[in-house]
Amino acid sequence: MISAGSYRHRVTIQACSTSEDELGQPRQDWQDVVPGVSALVEDLRGRELVAAQEVHGTVTVAVRLRWRPAISTRMRVLYRGEVYTILAVIRADPLGVEMVLLCSSGLVQ
Repeated sequence: MISAGSYRHRVTIQACSTSEDELGQPRQDWQDVVPGVSALVEDLRGRELVAAQEVHGTVTVAVRLRWRPAISTRMRVLYRGEVYTILAVIRADPLGVEMVLLCSSGLVQ
């Protein structure tokens, strides 16, 4: 278990909602579900990929925060202007006090 003082980063969890524009085309809008939550963001891995003759970077991070049952892999995390796709939601302890979100930015494979 991690102490409350270790949650030194502020992240925002967003969920996608779909609607239609004026022409009836589907549109995705991201809305804040949990704004400004305390978390610990740890870089796990970074790499560069060459796709279509361009270099793309991707970063994998772990976001640790207090347990919130509503967070799922259909959401994303905003941290310091970066958008991270949630790849997995892991219960970090058997008591359900803490969770870890495995996230990726850039090209998701």
